[in-house]
Amino acid sequence: MKKYKLFLILIAVSLLAAIVLGLFQQSLVLFINSLFVIGIILVVIGAWLYILDQGFFRVITYGFKKLRRHLPGFSKIKDSDEVFEQPVDDEILYTTKTHTHTQSFIWSGVLLVILSYVSLLFI
Repeated sequence: MKKYKLFLILIAVSLLAAIVLGLFQQSLVLFINSLFVIGIILVVIGAWLYILDQGFFRVITYGFKKLRRHLPGFSKIKDSDEVFEQPVDDEILYTTKTHTHTQSFIWSGVLLVILSYVSLLFI
């Protein structure tokens, strides 16, 4: 149950927010639009966490540090030279981390988007 706790909380809070917006405006279309927008936001947050998990930015940062060494003004700085004298540990550079919340955000967002599409069929 702990595994699905965040997933259920995200779904419950999102549905509650969409229902409140729909009741406040007394519009079913606004309820469906709210479900869709909240779902897309959750998918984007989940995708961002997934990209961070895979280590994309660590490789990009290392590439820019290496590029900086070859630029004319930065070659005289000792700090940048010290970075490149050390051997690169591939385990640190290419390891992936796992956020436990990544899948919860993605799947709750996908479920809300699908729910919004299905509810459009019944209008």
